[in-house]
Amino acid sequence: MPEKALSLLDALLIALGLGLTVPVARGLLQVPLPRWQVLLGRALLNGIFTVTPFSALVWWPDANPYALVGASGFCARLGWDGFNSWAERYLEKRYGKGGTND
Repeated sequence: MPEKALSLLDALLIALGLGLTVPVARGLLQVPLPRWQVLLGRALLNGIFTVTPFSALVWWPDANPYALVGASGFCARLGWDGFNSWAERYLEKRYGKGGTND
């Protein structure tokens, strides 16, 4: 039993690490580097989206850790794209296409 709990904990840490690392790496590849607050916010949001599938352990305690890591990557990608499109729509509605508050 402790071996399975340890492997699930390892899977959770791997998913969280990937979720925190990917947006920082993507941000560092942008030509005008974003501010560190933007990178930190993206990393935290993506980390939250990545760890969310581990709540499935409540219903399926015998779930395969590798399946949970795959599901966490899927949810992180969909969650980040959904959040990004929602934020763009909100900012366009609030500030218009130009991005200024006139």
